[in-house]
Amino acid sequence: METMLHNRSGFTLVELMITLVLSMVIIAAIYSAHLTQQRTQTAQDQVVEMQQNLRASLNLIVSELRMAGFDPSGSANVGITGANQGWMQVTMDLNGDGDAGDSNEDVQFGFNDADDATDDGVADDGVASLGRNTGGGYQPIADNIVAIEFLYHLENGSKDPTTYSYTRNPTAAELDTIRAVTISLLSRARNLDPNFTSNQSALPASALTASPAGNSGDNASWNASGVSWNVASNFRRRLLIMTVKLRNLGL
Repeated sequence: METMLHNRSGFTLVELMITLVLSMVIIAAIYSAHLTQQRTQTAQDQVVEMQQNLRASLNLIVSELRMAGFDPSGSANVGITGANQGWMQVTMDLNGDGDAGDSNEDVQFGFNDADDATDDGVADDGVASLGRNTGGGYQPIADNIVAIEFLYHLENGSKDPTTYSYTRNPTAAELDTIRAVTISLLSRARNLDPNFTSNQSALPASALTASPAGNSGDNASWNASGVSWNVASNFRRRLLIMTVKLRNLGL
């Protein structure tokens, strides 16, 4: 009986402890890899959502701004009716009846007054929905927008774009001289990411070092009025800048 007991095989306590430690190391490595992949996927999802949000809203704005001043009858007196750095209003005669009183012929883009009380193009609460107003109130076209800037290209007697001047707040007399608009749109991720930190400011077109029309001669004049946008550091964000030529104006 003693011989049979001494010949039994098994694991010692040391072997069990080593196996347990190795198992924990492997499990920790697998969990770490899973967590990294999950964070990467979350970041990619946020970036894709922001980019789609920006592109969809800008495409809508651009398509309507390109129709600003469309006047087949020549008697509708349409064009840009209001503009500043945070919003823009345009009219057009889409059906050629000689006025801009029909549906979608008088359009304004920007934040709702309740979301941007100072009309500076920056959401008062840090983020808001960008809207489109055709007379019945603002209808959201993009969510989680931090800021929007309209930078206007003004014709100075010459149709050469390199001679244009730039302003974010044109006067009433300058509305008829606007020939293009550079739109800067800053979006923020829907949810914060505690593992992401960024303290960089976002720079709209008015703060860039090269003018949208490629003219470096007057950079100092319009860069001096430029701004930088600061947002919470734990939110991912994306900035998209696009220049629109107003093809129906200045003909």
